[in-house]
Amino acid sequence: MKTTNPKEPNMTTTNISSFRATTEQGWDMAVDTAEIGHDDGAARKATAEADRESALEAWDRAETAIETGNIAAALEALEEARSLAASWGDDAPEREAAQAVRDDADPDMVILEEMPDQHRASHRAARNWGSYPDNGATRRQCSREEADEVVAADEDEYDHIVE
Repeated sequence: MKTTNPKEPNMTTTNISSFRATTEQGWDMAVDTAEIGHDDGAARKATAEADRESALEAWDRAETAIETGNIAAALEALEEARSLAASWGDDAPEREAAQAVRDDADPDMVILEEMPDQHRASHRAARNWGSYPDNGATRRQCSREEADEVVAADEDEYDHIVE
C-alpha cells in the first residue's frame, strides 16, 4: 500500500468505506425485498440476512487487511463478498473495491496463486486444475521477483501471478 501509517488513511481506505456503504444499502434492499413473490418468503429472507452478515464480515476482513497492507487477504475477502452479492443482484461495489485495492498496491508486489503439493497429484490425474479457491490453491502477496522464480520453477505450470 502506498500509505503505511495506519493513522493516515490512504485513498484505498477512504474508497473502501464508500464502497462498503453502497453495498450495505444494496444488502438492506435485498433483505427487505427477499420475501416478495416467493412462496418460501420467510426462508428466503432468512437466507438473505445470513448472506448479508457473511458478506459484511468479509468486508470487515478486507478493511483490516487493507489497513495492514495485506493485499492478497483483502482481495480474497472482497471476492467472497462479491460472490455473495452477485447471488442477490449487484456486485459492482465489491468489484470496484477490488480494483481500487489493486490500483493502489505497490507495483513491485504481486499476488501469487500456488497449488499446494498435496493437491497436485489429484489435479494431474483429473487433467483439470479447477478454479481458485475451490481447487485448493492458495494466494499470497510477494515481490514480483519472488513470484517469477516460483512460476519458473513450477513443473506443472500451475503457479501463476494473478493479474
